[in-house]
Amino acid sequence: MPGCSTPRRALPELGYGSAINTFCAVIPFIFYAIAAVALVPLFSLGLVPKLGRMKKAYRRVEETGKVYSPESAELNLEDEDDSPAITGCLWDFVLPIGTLIALTIVGGELFLALVAAIAVCFLLYIPRKKLSLTRFCDLAMHGFCNMIPTVAIIFFAFVMQEGMTEIGIAPFVINAVKPILSPAVFPAIAFLVVAALNFTTGSVWGITAVTVPILLPLAFSIGANPLLVMGAIVSGATLGSHACFYSDATVLTSSCCKMENMDHALSQLPYSLCAAGLSAAGYLVCGLLM
Repeated sequence: MPGCSTPRRALPELGYGSAINTFCAVIPFIFYAIAAVALVPLFSLGLVPKLGRMKKAYRRVEETGKVYSPESAELNLEDEDDSPAITGCLWDFVLPIGTLIALTIVGGELFLALVAAIAVCFLLYIPRKKLSLTRFCDLAMHGFCNMIPTVAIIFFAFVMQEGMTEIGIAPFVINAVKPILSPAVFPAIAFLVVAALNFTTGSVWGITAVTVPILLPLAFSIGANPLLVMGAIVSGATLGSHACFYSDATVLTSSCCKMENMDHALSQLPYSLCAAGLSAAGYLVCGLLM
């Protein structure tokens, strides 16, 4: 588009308003996120069948009573806690979390906010003898050790991301699909390309930063609906992060739930693909109608 060197400049010139107004206008077109959220209550109500690893896990619980697979069970071997029973208090949770959120918003420094939240925990628990100093330090170190495998996986994911960026995988894939582009199918192609790149690299923000300056001007040039294309890009990034076996979203979720990473990744994959199929169909239909 002449005179528009970046999508951010192009949008106001085309009458889409500020960045936040544009984002709000894009939300109804983020089909994958909508489909993924809708699948959760449908699955809980039994309207969506159990698939793949999820079906296998339900069968294991029914037949053996074991809630963890053999791989995940190894992550849940905890020593018996000999500490006396402690009555919980809501403020013991609210104050540290509130401190973390407030300082992150005000200062913009997550690390400093985390340090402050830990300090609040110390002041709440030690003087009231909720925890001994030794127990507090042991738990802090235990939490740190639990995150080492997660950090290692994310580190190597970033290494792979940088490697993919250096060899130019994103421009290569986009140039490969250019000959088959049309306004009707472009949103669906953008969705699938961004999803594939994110799934391959595990980099949600990195791939999005690379693809948006290419795909959005391309949408303008061929006459595709730019809001629909932006929704497709966000949906593709979400799908890639959701389905990728080593993305930070997958790794952190499995780590917090004390599940083996591939148990979590493979159990959610069939549902991610279902939502992806619905989303691709939605972009094809909207591409034809809009």
